[in-house]
Amino acid sequence: MTRSPSPFNPAWPTPSDICTDAELITELLDPALFGHHRPRQVTVVEHHLAHAASAFHPSGFDEAAVLVVDGSGDGVSATLAHGTADGLTVLRPFSQSLGWFYETVAEHLGLGNWTSSGKLMGLAGYGNPDGYTLDFLTARAGGSSRRS
Repeated sequence: MTRSPSPFNPAWPTPSDICTDAELITELLDPALFGHHRPRQVTVVEHHLAHAASAFHPSGFDEAAVLVVDGSGDGVSATLAHGTADGLTVLRPFSQSLGWFYETVAEHLGLGNWTSSGKLMGLAGYGNPDGYTLDFLTARAGGSSRRS
């Protein structure tokens, strides 16, 4: 079944599903937070497409490459999209995740199981980058780089 884009914003992503379950809608969207308004239905948009839309549409750009990098709870860890005045086109979803590598390093360092990678991320702010030299990568004028 093909659904048309939202009539209030034709560039908004095509809905992936419509939810009309009043109890679920109330649980997800507490009416007290919305002036006691209770919508009869909500449009469910794919997770990464929602991230891309919320970055691109208010950006002010007429056209842009949009990269979404997120966890892989929905089976996708990164998405590359092309944003234009006509909307967003997903160019490529990626299921491989650098986050998995990060989690493995955290576990190897003894910070806990795969759920503890946030500890390593938190410690990163306390690091001293002046203590390390990356001799294999040399910056050039204009922002390019070369391998040694």
